[in-house]
Amino acid sequence: MILQDVFYFLSPVRLLEQNYFLMNKSLLINTIQKIENACFSNPYSRDMIETDIQKSNTVILLASGSGRILSPETEEFSKNEIIAAYCLIEIISQEQIMELIRVAVIPEFRKRGYGEKLLRKMEDLALEKNMDRILLEVSKINSSAIKLYEKMGYMQYHTRKSYYPDGSDARLYQKILRTA
Repeated sequence: MILQDVFYFLSPVRLLEQNYFLMNKSLLINTIQKIENACFSNPYSRDMIETDIQKSNTVILLASGSGRILSPETEEFSKNEIIAAYCLIEIISQEQIMELIRVAVIPEFRKRGYGEKLLRKMEDLALEKNMDRILLEVSKINSSAIKLYEKMGYMQYHTRKSYYPDGSDARLYQKILRTA
């Protein structure tokens, strides 16, 4: 998705230079919603996205088409920048846990390392925040995601039978970052 596509009805919070800006909440929600719609048969609704990004313990990371991993709250974007993927992360500080809630890569950008880059950035963030482990869940039919998670050292620790609307099981994975 090219950010310029949404500029006709959304404007950035403030322009830092002529063509660079920090992303505002409306533009972030719209960007995530477009990625969701391109990736999932049951995408998150606008309300779900808005609820998630308003939580104080939520982190959003975006992957640009050039491979940069960006935080929409702190890093500048070009109005012509392509956003290829995103991930939604929840930090559970009292338990020293980070949970990957959602990750999505637009179909035409898959198999190019965007998912792995997002996960590596998430792991770096978890280490910076002294998290003990990262949790995630994935449908047993999502073989490409399972392959990536296992390649990156995530271990399955539980299965939730018939968890998803299509009846597929959810596989729960974790990666231990440090032991107590």
